[in-house]
Amino acid sequence: MHLLTYGDDPSKIAYLRTPYINLGLGKRYIDTFSKFESLREWIKNLKDSELICFVDGYDVVQKRTDSDNFVLKFKELEADIVFGAETYCWPSPWMAHMFPNVPTKYKYPNCGTYVGYVWAIKRMLNWDEYRQAFDDQGLVHDFYLNTKDVKVAMDHSQTLFQTGTFVSWAELDATRAWFVHFNGKSHLARDGSCILEKFAKGEPIGGLKQMHLILEERLPPASR
Repeated sequence: MHLLTYGDDPSKIAYLRTPYINLGLGKRYIDTFSKFESLREWIKNLKDSELICFVDGYDVVQKRTDSDNFVLKFKELEADIVFGAETYCWPSPWMAHMFPNVPTKYKYPNCGTYVGYVWAIKRMLNWDEYRQAFDDQGLVHDFYLNTKDVKVAMDHSQTLFQTGTFVSWAELDATRAWFVHFNGKSHLARDGSCILEKFAKGEPIGGLKQMHLILEERLPPASR
């Protein structure tokens, strides 16, 4: 399995613990599609059967390094590509009703963490040729809802990927996921400080005051 990330400032990629390839080296981040464009170029010569795991560079903390078990858990989901799942339907909250009810609060795709076969990822990258989607995550939402020839799944149970938006930090302390994605600035404490380094060191953060518990009260009911 290839572990990939993206960061045009490599010094900010500080919390991945196994060897990875930075697709952002020598690149300039223009918009959220910059990651997809770099990935499209990198994978074009790979075999369709190869497996790729992509995680965002600056706000993802790797908690586990047993990659073989990660691959086994992915295969147990019996999907061609698996996206991390989050609690908020970004960038289009009005689409929340289109996603089915699931046993957990993690109902919506998050494109900052995913794993899949090269052929399936290529289908995703070519899904929205004219960028009708608002951003890369908007593309993924449309791909998840409408693709017919790729088996797409979400990690509703946070087995592989744990997301942080509007999630208690006590839950993040307890997670057994391989990668924890502090998406949507969920790495910020109420005083504006960043807790990524503390979390990466294994220090508990559940007792700290987090910014997102304030914002949670503003969410529309359909997105909670």
